[in-house]
Amino acid sequence: MSPVGFIFAILLPAQVALSFIRSLSALSPFSIFADACNVLAMAIVIKEDLQLFDHPFANRSAFNGLLAVPFSFGVAVFCFEGFSMTLALEASMAEWRKFRWVLSQAVVTIIVVYACFGVCGYLAYGETTKDIITLNLPNNWTSAVVKVGLCIALAFTFPVMMHPIHEIVEARLGSSGCFQKLSHNVHGAEWLGLHLSRILMVIVLTVVASFIPGFGSFISFVGSTMCALLSFVLPALFHLKIVGSSMSLWQHLIDYGILLFGLVFAGYGIFTAFLPH
Repeated sequence: MSPVGFIFAILLPAQVALSFIRSLSALSPFSIFADACNVLAMAIVIKEDLQLFDHPFANRSAFNGLLAVPFSFGVAVFCFEGFSMTLALEASMAEWRKFRWVLSQAVVTIIVVYACFGVCGYLAYGETTKDIITLNLPNNWTSAVVKVGLCIALAFTFPVMMHPIHEIVEARLGSSGCFQKLSHNVHGAEWLGLHLSRILMVIVLTVVASFIPGFGSFISFVGSTMCALLSFVLPALFHLKIVGSSMSLWQHLIDYGILLFGLVFAGYGIFTAFLPH
């Protein structure tokens, strides 16, 4: 079975079924299991990396030109695509006052893990490092464990990441006049419409994911556009809009600096994402 056929025959029905779970608390066991699979897979990859270099800084190019910086930064920003879950996670916490401390610990831990993972991979494979690190691993049982673990982790993480998207789509759908009339006149139309919206979102994203030509360029493009806008541009705009009248000149300069950085990075990142690497 081809990879695309496997996605549509096996993963799509499973993701559709998981998308019907509406509570983040109910999804937490899947998320915990996915995190365990991720940690195990990353530990095995780092172990394989460490076995490949005796002189880690020999024959390694630490800097590959200015054009590589926005591309790499786009990939780095994409790695934190989970920030869209921030508000949903805070709302689901039993003790939401502790959320800031929990979030800070999580972000610092993720940065350290990602940095170690990336550095070890590059020191092991150098310029031959693939977009997906599992492509560099030898064909043995450890490589198979890593691939299976990462696939399981992605499959169980996807419903959690889709949770805020489903909520936004359903809120927009519920506020639609046509949908309200249909729900009032037809018994079960509301239940069917909300579930169909979830199925449609999963199918659309599955189709998009199945036909991505270059994984590295794609995640850099997404990181440079959507993730950069969500991380830098929109927060600065919202902050200026909500409390701009009471802010000092220095605070205005900081917000405008973040806003300008996000826009420039997004534009330059889009350009470099389409260049050959």
